[in-house]
Amino acid sequence: MPVTIYVKLSADPNADTPLQWWQVESGSACKVLNRGHSTLKDLVADHRNTSWCGMCPADRVLITQVQLPTANRRQRHQAAPYLLEDLVAGDLERQHFALGPAQDGTTPVAVVEEQWLRDWLETFSDLGVRPTRMISIAELIPPPADDEWRLWLDGALAVLRTPAPPQTLVCPTEHLGVFLDQCWHRSAATPVRIQVHGETSNLAPFEGGSAASAPLEVHPEEDLVVAGLSAGRSQSAVNLLQGRFAPTASWRAYRTFIASAACIAALCAGLYSAQLLVTEHQLSEQLSRIQQAQHQILRATFPEVQRVVSPRTQMRNQLARLHNAQGQGMDFLLLGTQVAPVLDRFDEVEVQQLRYTGGQLEIGFRGRDLGGIETLKREIEALGLGVEVLSVVSEAAHVDARFRITAEQAS
Repeated sequence: MPVTIYVKLSADPNADTPLQWWQVESGSACKVLNRGHSTLKDLVADHRNTSWCGMCPADRVLITQVQLPTANRRQRHQAAPYLLEDLVAGDLERQHFALGPAQDGTTPVAVVEEQWLRDWLETFSDLGVRPTRMISIAELIPPPADDEWRLWLDGALAVLRTPAPPQTLVCPTEHLGVFLDQCWHRSAATPVRIQVHGETSNLAPFEGGSAASAPLEVHPEEDLVVAGLSAGRSQSAVNLLQGRFAPTASWRAYRTFIASAACIAALCAGLYSAQLLVTEHQLSEQLSRIQQAQHQILRATFPEVQRVVSPRTQMRNQLARLHNAQGQGMDFLLLGTQVAPVLDRFDEVEVQQLRYTGGQLEIGFRGRDLGGIETLKREIEALGLGVEVLSVVSEAAHVDARFRITAEQAS
């Protein structure tokens, strides 16, 4: 079952102020699992991975109903402030208006100071959580019967709910007598009784006035907050998180997340670009080495080439010229085809120079020792080819030799 933490917010948005809270399990029936007093900072640390609902003090939110002529929700939001102008104290531009679902032609409206709501949302955001709902705690009070008023005494505040017209009114407890008397005279239907709940120990009798004639039914044992949460009344309350304050709207935690994601993306892009630059540099160096090797092979094989422009093309042209040339003995390519398998078997012998002139193939080798060069000579002669040793130079670490190979063995 999903669990939600309901927090009774204070007048001052402060994460270090002890707040009253309730842990509620939602489902087909709501159930209060736990309750207590904690600072918001400690509460978030203990219940981070859960849903949150902030319950605003009754005197911070005006709850009323209006008749809005349009069914368009956007137009209703635009019209609501002007219809409530006489009821709202202060600048309308600094108030946030939230609408509930319309019923019987009337629409519930909740009005709260925009900056106060923003400050509390930022306090939550600084702790890494975001409420999905913000409601007035007064909406947990069950509506009274048609002939009753319901009065909830919440510390220094008194909250009154009347049935006709349906209203939720708030005043300081110390002025309760005058407040009730004013409500009595303005009401179209006076109540038969007044149901009183909450901290009734400090309830003083009404001094004079018409409201004093209504009998009081005091229920100090009933906790209206727990009763309202258990009855699921928070779900039907007007959610203040609408419009620019909706959960999908841009808010500080989202901005922090997006900024972090953007930094990570920029870092990854920078690393990827750096890797591309390194790879490009490595490939450029490798290409340069290949081109230098092609130049060296071409010049070593065909010393008569004076100017190297395109090694691959020039090598291909030189080989074609040799292939088409006629002379004594066999064709260069045929001679090279016979010798190549033998050279391939001698890993310790490296071919350094190759030249074909007048039916004779001259090859320069570099080997490890004289024995390897002599073995190579015998292997080539075993093919029925003539081998003439032109030169042998022995160094400390290697031996350089040059053979002249012809199609027929010397007699």
